[in-house]
Amino acid sequence: MDESLTKSQKYLFMEREFIKTKEKEKIMKTKMSYDILKKFFGDKSNNRLYQLVNEADKDGTDNVELEDFMKIVDDLLNQEKDDDDDDFLDDESYDDRFKDFAQKMGDLANQNAPISPTTVKELLKEFKIELVKE
Repeated sequence: MDESLTKSQKYLFMEREFIKTKEKEKIMKTKMSYDILKKFFGDKSNNRLYQLVNEADKDGTDNVELEDFMKIVDDLLNQEKDDDDDDFLDDESYDDRFKDFAQKMGDLANQNAPISPTTVKELLKEFKIELVKE
């Protein structure tokens, strides 16, 4: 996002972008909200933005309301430094967990072990991988 804009201008720009997208698509899916945030907050980790958007989907319908989206924008604009991003896994760490998960799944498959939904859920929990709606 253009650094010459004030926080207020950035806020209004993001609000217009959300409204414009929602009018075009009739609903605002979490993925659409993520895409807008990523466009303007590209310095934030993908995982952090996904987590914020998923938290904004309070009723689990894969839709984000303007009020909840703008709260995310306000929080991101008012962060004093990028160190606040430290509470979230960086993309490289998250990728490593996926690689470890895939390796474990491959090992189980090579051993002809049964891979049930329960097994997958347990491995996701073990490797601290959260499912992301798209």
